[in-house]
Amino acid sequence: MKKALLLLFILVLICPASISAGQIAKFKALFLFNFAQNIGWPNDATSGDFIITIVGDNEIVRELTELSQSRTIGGNKLVVRSAESIGSIDRTHIIYLAPDKCGLLPNLLSLKENEPILIVGGEQGLCERGAGISFLMRDGRLRFQISPQNIERHGLNTSSRLIALGDEVR
Repeated sequence: MKKALLLLFILVLICPASISAGQIAKFKALFLFNFAQNIGWPNDATSGDFIITIVGDNEIVRELTELSQSRTIGGNKLVVRSAESIGSIDRTHIIYLAPDKCGLLPNLLSLKENEPILIVGGEQGLCERGAGISFLMRDGRLRFQISPQNIERHGLNTSSRLIALGDEVR
């Protein structure tokens, strides 16, 4: 099953586009799930539920919640949370900022600087500002930028496979 999801992830990267907003939410949910599986988490961060917090995008919350009904991350239950502000986020593994919430990134980075959290931005260019991963559209395809340095600053490890699939930002 893991290989099937990785194959679907790769197909999303190469599929030609003109995709609808609903399809983008589905693809982003799939990407977030695969990011979770391809990041090395510290042992103490993987006990209990695996939590993904979405800030400002209810469509992705819905898609990930549906995915969580049949999937786990490292054998742990996948829990999806929604947040309207970064101040309400406590324990989590991944934080996704919707495009209209990306202005919160500097505050989020200062609040969560010493925590093992993957920060994913919904718009291009956030890796240059401190996010670990940021989405972008190129040639009608959903892609992502990845900054291994930003990810490692949070005590996480990045798989070479994930780096190869994205556009590395140094």
